[in-house]
Amino acid sequence: MGYDMYLERKDLTAPAEGSGIARTYFRYNIWGMRTMRQIMQALDLVDLTPATYDELLPKDKRPNLTLFAPPGVDPDDWYWTGESKSDPRWQELHRRDLAWLGPESPSGLPYLAKFGSNDGWWVRPEECAKMVAKYYALTPDDVTKALESISEDSDAEWVQGWRKELEDWMAWNAAAANENGYTVR
Repeated sequence: MGYDMYLERKDLTAPAEGSGIARTYFRYNIWGMRTMRQIMQALDLVDLTPATYDELLPKDKRPNLTLFAPPGVDPDDWYWTGESKSDPRWQELHRRDLAWLGPESPSGLPYLAKFGSNDGWWVRPEECAKMVAKYYALTPDDVTKALESISEDSDAEWVQGWRKELEDWMAWNAAAANENGYTVR
């Protein structure tokens, strides 16, 4: 179990190759995402405004998948399978679905709640860009202090490992800002 972040491409029909983005997928196990949430929170890279699933994706805004799935196929199964992605109806539904995944936060940063479940939350490109800009405005000392505050024993090796992981995560978010953000599944 874990959290899978999938880059959302601007052009769903374009091949992944040639995009200039080497990594279109990012994954954390449950422990890793918990730690990254703590890090993003400590560095003030996420919006802490309370948000529930129903606030982020109201029931009246959720797509009616039964209109699209083939007879006898579970609509949720159809929506997430690779076969459905070649269907133009899926592409349109997916675009609309992404637009419904929650209001923008007051700060413009992604809600922390989007990283608290793997329900397919969309982290918008603008949210990615804002988070990355805020991160790169921090001093190395700010980052070290935040990482040490999370580490149970201020282990230098742990801090260094998560500093590298954070750099990779921010680089990936910068790439996602130039596409259509990403979904957390």
